[in-house]
Amino acid sequence: MVRCALGVLLAGAFGLWAPASATTYVVQPDGMGDFPTIQAAVDAAVGGDEIVLTSGTFRGGGNRNILWRTKEITIRSESGNPETCVIDCEGGPGAPYRGFCVERVGGDGLLDGVTIRHGWAPGYGGGVFLREASPTISHCIFEENHAEGGGGIDCDADAAPTILGCTFRGNTAPWGGGLCI
Repeated sequence: MVRCALGVLLAGAFGLWAPASATTYVVQPDGMGDFPTIQAAVDAAVGGDEIVLTSGTFRGGGNRNILWRTKEITIRSESGNPETCVIDCEGGPGAPYRGFCVERVGGDGLLDGVTIRHGWAPGYGGGVFLREASPTISHCIFEENHAEGGGGIDCDADAAPTILGCTFRGNTAPWGGGLCI
């Protein structure tokens, strides 16, 4: 009986009672919510967490050039409607900003229901650049993004994303205006 009680005590002390639950963070375009920017939420998130973007237009530092590395997280619009949740990169030749650079994120990463607009990259991926990454990108709109390759999305040789129900409008690039794989 003492061994059992000690085992229960140790299990509780080391957090072995139940698996940790995922956390949902809400980010709003006006900087209110759980974090002031999408990047701040990504930095705080751990695998399995969810970042929910409310309706509106996200602009400025921390809401573009979002670096999403190695975290199996979900980033999605609250409404599920990409027309109402926009990341406006405000990019151009003198201001090269893209939406996301996704590095070494596997199949449990998800970007869902957002519009990425006005990304501009001097290299690859004006909207999203995938480097050794295989997330699911679903129900997103890529609009008026520009790059040398993959105006909307560019995938490097080691990327294998699942892209479902996305719309590509007015993206430009010498190689793959909407999508370069």
